[in-house]
Amino acid sequence: MSGEITLTAGEYKNLAQSDDTETYNVKLSVPAAKDDDFNLVAYYNIKVYKAGSSSAYKSYKIRSDLLFCDVNKNENTQRENFEFFLKLPKGTYDIKVQAVDSWEAKSNWITYSGYVVD
Repeated sequence: MSGEITLTAGEYKNLAQSDDTETYNVKLSVPAAKDDDFNLVAYYNIKVYKAGSSSAYKSYKIRSDLLFCDVNKNENTQRENFEFFLKLPKGTYDIKVQAVDSWEAKSNWITYSGYVVD
């Protein structure tokens, strides 16, 4: 995995889940990970820490676009960026993202330190 995490404050709805009525205040975006097997990234791990803490405040395991394409037809429907919405109270956070492929091989973690939610 390479690139940087981008965090954008705002008011967001999770359009990927029509039954999700929550409003989120942070959009996380990172360049989609690539794998050596035709981009078969199975899921992403996301860990949110309160700044300076070593234990995760929130953890997520989010499926990638792999599950929505036909690999037998070699369809590559994975987006350029992986995006996820967070609902965080006021505070300062460190956020980490990791990609995991369909064989459970894990990428390095990409980290964003010191994100402030007002």
